Amino acid sequence: MKINANDYQALKALYNSTSGNNWKNKTGWEDWDFNSETPPSADVVGGWHGVVRFVPA
Repeated sequence: MKINANDYQALKALYNSTSGNNWKNKTGWEDWDFNSETPPSADVVGGWHGVVRFVPA
């Protein structure tokens, strides 16, 4: 399942506006191509340091 496009744009903006490539811990983030307009799957984003996957009950 892919994440919501708006959520992806927000995470992408966070990464780019805070120089994510220079973060001390960027586990998972550095493996994604942020030039892609296609949102990643929730499983991929769940591996990004600092991102918690919410699964509604």
